Amino acid sequence: YNGQRCTALKILFAPSEHAAAFVEKFVKKVEAITTGLPWDTFEDGGFSKITPLPNQKRVSYMKKLIEDAVSKGAKVVNKDGGTIVGGAESTLMIPAVLYPVTNDMDVYHEEQFGPVIPIVAYD
Repeated sequence: YNGQRCTALKILFAPSEHAAAFVEKFVKKVEAITTGLPWDTFEDGGFSKITPLPNQKRVSYMKKLIEDAVSKGAKVVNKDGGTIVGGAESTLMIPAVLYPVTNDMDVYHEEQFGPVIPIVAYD
């Protein structure tokens, strides 16, 4: 794992009339995803679905994308989204669902390749 697989979403688009309901359901699914080291096991017998980023540079980049989006009006809508767990040197980030994302935010245009999930409402 540790950056050796690509399961990242670039961006999600939801129709404006359904966006709030979609975000609410999506957040519940994201919060149910297990986060930990690749060999961690959980009550269901499964392993971590979200594993550490490969290095501190990637952590900084994820934080930069989140901070930029939040400064321009998005919110981290899931519990603990964007939080680093495991200590100061850790690269394990809880996925961050950002909403509403607009085209003036860096995350709208850049490939994040990490646990940052931008959601855009459209008409």
